[in-house]
Amino acid sequence: MRFRSTKNVIEEVRHLNQVYGMNFLVIEDDLFTGNSEQCLDVLNSLREIKEKEIPELEIQFPNDLNINTLSEEILDAMIACGLRVAHISVESGSQYVQNHVINKRAKLSRLKPFVDYLQNQDIIVKLVFILGFPQETKELMRETIDFAKEMEADWCIFNIATPLLGTPMYDQFV
Repeated sequence: MRFRSTKNVIEEVRHLNQVYGMNFLVIEDDLFTGNSEQCLDVLNSLREIKEKEIPELEIQFPNDLNINTLSEEILDAMIACGLRVAHISVESGSQYVQNHVINKRAKLSRLKPFVDYLQNQDIIVKLVFILGFPQETKELMRETIDFAKEMEADWCIFNIATPLLGTPMYDQFV
């Protein structure tokens, strides 16, 4: 992993706003919340820019947030930066699939409190699921669908597992 410094990110945001009038920031990072200290540093700096320089700044994380690395502190910092829509990567609503098929080990019991917390802050919550992993049965896929219903999110997005050449999933499908 390569991290950009907070100073570098903030300078780029300022430049884009001053030169192009940018006020909508999309952070394309597969694991933005993976290092909570770095994440909070960037978010707190963005909040300061929003308060002092770009009051209409909105921020989104379309690469999806990871259940295991979220906290109310991080969510509060995101909201203070202008988060309006939270995309959370769940992939499977089956703890068995989480632990034994895709090896993500997301703690599914953590999700509902985050969904409720965000919705109570008027944040739209989109949960992203994937169906059709290797070895995933119809019953396990039904667990994911039932789990999605229980979460009562604003949106649930279902994708089909796609084995890409050169990935472990591709080798499993072959």
